[in-house]
Amino acid sequence: MDHDIEGRECEISQRHLLAATVRAGMVLVAGAAAGPGEAAQWVAVGDARDFRQGVPKRVVLPNGRAVFVVRTGPKQVRALSALCTHAGVEIRWDSRQRRFTCPAHSAAFAIDGAVTRGPARTRLPLLASSQQGAAVRVDASGGAANRRARRGTGDSEHERGEREHERERRREHGRDDD
Repeated sequence: MDHDIEGRECEISQRHLLAATVRAGMVLVAGAAAGPGEAAQWVAVGDARDFRQGVPKRVVLPNGRAVFVVRTGPKQVRALSALCTHAGVEIRWDSRQRRFTCPAHSAAFAIDGAVTRGPARTRLPLLASSQQGAAVRVDASGGAANRRARRGTGDSEHERGEREHERERRREHGRDDD
């Protein structure tokens, strides 16, 4: 016989203890799968006057990651990952053709991040961004899109394709361990 917090006798069955333990474990696993909660890390990337409307400007965040910031309106900005979603290579702004291009496989992206030419199939991830007064800021920390962009090549279509190919190969050889 066990006792509760106030000293009263109580009976705890093994089944109830096991069920409570399993529920607690599920909560811990779910929390770990969701990843650590990252608080926004707003970083000032320049004065609003430094960003011309419709002209992407490459900036490097304190974590070393390059992004492109584009003014889209009088007090509106957009921040895009500077990594190609196909190969994870840093893209460049082509001012003559008014698009981003990847030097690795010639993928191209519109100024809003949409794919305009393959082999990339996924748009450039957006990072949270804002203009507060004269300061243009980008969230260098988190959000799902920010984490994908930060991982770079590990999340590229090329890498995902390689992983899928490896899974198919293992299945064909009777080693489906996924």
